[in-house]
Amino acid sequence: MSVYAIPTPDECYSVMPYQFNKWPPESTVVRIPILGPAPFNTLAFVRTLAWIEEYTHSDDKLHRHTGTFSTPLYLRNYDRENPAQQQLQHSSTATISMMQISHTQKPFEDAGDNFVIAVDRISPELLIEPSGRVQITVEWASKSDNQFGTRHAQISSWILCYEPPTPATGLPVGTPAQMIMSLATVGVDHSVAASDLEDWLGDPETPYPAISQALLTLLSARHLARPVFLDVIVFNYEERASTPIAIDDVVLDTLKASLLEGSNNRHGTAVTSFEALLGPETGPSHSAGAADGNQS
Repeated sequence: MSVYAIPTPDECYSVMPYQFNKWPPESTVVRIPILGPAPFNTLAFVRTLAWIEEYTHSDDKLHRHTGTFSTPLYLRNYDRENPAQQQLQHSSTATISMMQISHTQKPFEDAGDNFVIAVDRISPELLIEPSGRVQITVEWASKSDNQFGTRHAQISSWILCYEPPTPATGLPVGTPAQMIMSLATVGVDHSVAASDLEDWLGDPETPYPAISQALLTLLSARHLARPVFLDVIVFNYEERASTPIAIDDVVLDTLKASLLEGSNNRHGTAVTSFEALLGPETGPSHSAGAADGNQS
């Protein structure tokens, strides 16, 4: 009577009809700047290649599995204390991108056996590692009899996230025109010509880049209920404090007071609290995410 030992992964690889790459190729991340909804400023297309199962020795029973995989997306300048960066929304799909099934006794012979390999569900909740790397959770099922093999799942995701600017420069991300549009999404517009404002935003020696980025950070999770002119905010700020060139120079309390004065003067109000200027909180709807991909 012959006794067959379960082969090791390297032994399996040497006799597989298809010599697939042992290590998945580099995955994909493409970032697209967006203008909201707040607090989101980035839409990332992410492609993750995951080994959902490796060389499973089968018993003709349906097995269900859940696994969490690290995507190639690292949130830039990730700060666990920043609530805007904890908000993620995604829409993802998964397909079986590679499957290799071989009979345990005669690996080069098609025995005509049936098998199941299926991706059943993707969790709508994304996880974030301390490093800022985004994780995705997948549920899958498998069934085969007297076979071994391996499977890759290709996960394609569109992820809404917030990424602060690079601290090294402290300057707004994007062109001056993009910055004007980003400010508009949180309720900050302007009373001067757009061409003039673009010139000021593009000049790092003016206070406009630093104050604009500070406003976007301040209003990342809450937008203004009524619009306030950026040029008026800057004027009010310089009346109260020295001109800020770097973001670290911007004093938060002074910025709030400048916003408050600008809003009251524009709308004829007498609001005394910065919080009263804000609209409702914005956050994820928790409706995105689940997708099925089944193959057998």
